[in-house]
Amino acid sequence: MSAEEERDQSRSATHHIRVSKAFFRALCGAISELSIRTSDLYSFRRLLTHVLASPRPPVYRADAAILDRLCNPDEVSGGIHLTVRIESRHNDLLREFREHAEAQLGRPVSVAEAMRVCIFIVTGE
Repeated sequence: MSAEEERDQSRSATHHIRVSKAFFRALCGAISELSIRTSDLYSFRRLLTHVLASPRPPVYRADAAILDRLCNPDEVSGGIHLTVRIESRHNDLLREFREHAEAQLGRPVSVAEAMRVCIFIVTGE
């Protein structure tokens, strides 16, 4: 691996988000479900990577009605503070998905809202 590739792998973005109890419950369920399904231990970071880095990211298949339901700031935001650090290339994928969701909904979509869609992809809830 070249020095440039190593440098790219070490770059990351840190997101500090405040989420609702419902978001946190859904996150815990998704991590548990994915860990059981794959017989491997997942974290919030690995869950996001799993969803965003798949060859054809399933988040793009969510229609506008699902996006509108999941990307609801009143239901996503809350008092539980979470910090997640993801690799820069996966953060770029998250940003691209947010732009896609914004185009579908006609309004801005926060990082937490986009992450909520990733959780939905794993659990269907």
